[in-house]
Amino acid sequence: MDILSGWVGLVLTLVAIANAINCQKEINQSISKFASKKAEKMSKNV
Repeated sequence: MDILSGWVGLVLTLVAIANAINCQKEINQSISKFASKKAEKMSKNV
């Protein structure tokens, strides 16, 4: 049972890491979009 629970924990950890990486990519994309919109507004104001 210990070996099985160890494998389950490892798989869940890998899945969580993969999800975190995917979320980070999406967050980075949305941040860069937001930043570019902000930059456009600022450049128009100047």
